[in-house]
Amino acid sequence: MDYDKQPINVDEQVALLQNRGLVIEDIATAKLQLRNISYFRIASYLRYMEEDRQFHHYKLGSTFEQAIDLYLFDPQIRNHPQKMI
Repeated sequence: MDYDKQPINVDEQVALLQNRGLVIEDIATAKLQLRNISYFRIASYLRYMEEDRQFHHYKLGSTFEQAIDLYLFDPQIRNHPQKMI
């Protein structure tokens, strides 16, 4: 399988997200989270904030921290019905 995209490091990932209009309030923490969670896992939560899905531009006021909040909340909501059984 051929891949069109070259891998980019965490600094480049942060720059890419900022260039697409995402606000990153704490860059050091964002880099740590990108290293620990991974860009592509976080990107799946960023999709909800996209204004333009073709070019991945984010809605005004969207933040990296909001995506992390969604990422952390997701397992809680997924497991909630199981706790009721």
